[in-house]
Amino acid sequence: MLCSLDILALNNNFQGVGALYIIKNILDFSLFLFKIISTIINMVVHFLSQGQEIQKDNSDKNITFFNKNELSSILSFYGKKVSQGLLKDYAIDHLKTHAIFSFYRNTFESAYLQIYKNKKNTKARSKYSLINSAGVLLKHNESLDALLTYIDKSGLSIVK
Repeated sequence: MLCSLDILALNNNFQGVGALYIIKNILDFSLFLFKIISTIINMVVHFLSQGQEIQKDNSDKNITFFNKNELSSILSFYGKKVSQGLLKDYAIDHLKTHAIFSFYRNTFESAYLQIYKNKKNTKARSKYSLINSAGVLLKHNESLDALLTYIDKSGLSIVK
């Protein structure tokens, strides 16, 4: 079946038809690829949803998280230390009993400092704890800002 572009391409007197013909073929091929990709996506979605019901799991209620204000304070502290060249990377872990914010000097080392947020604060455990790379408890406090101020004032620095 000939379309109007094919008929124009057969006419040697019409200039620019070769380019139009190429563009038409590219568009046809793009449509063909789009149909293949959409078919593959539909097959994957069907395969993944087949026989599996999405379960709503309330297990995240048991996990300890840093809230928005805590993360804001920690990340502003971290940004200041990065600009001073003292820290390079960080990690956040959320576990059932506590959340951990780890500061790294290099990506391939163990954590330089870790801030633990405990789920339940008892007389034996404060809400926030500061742990060094050897696993020694440096400070514990009920206030995160007091803990960050301690790090700033204590002169904890990185030996290069």
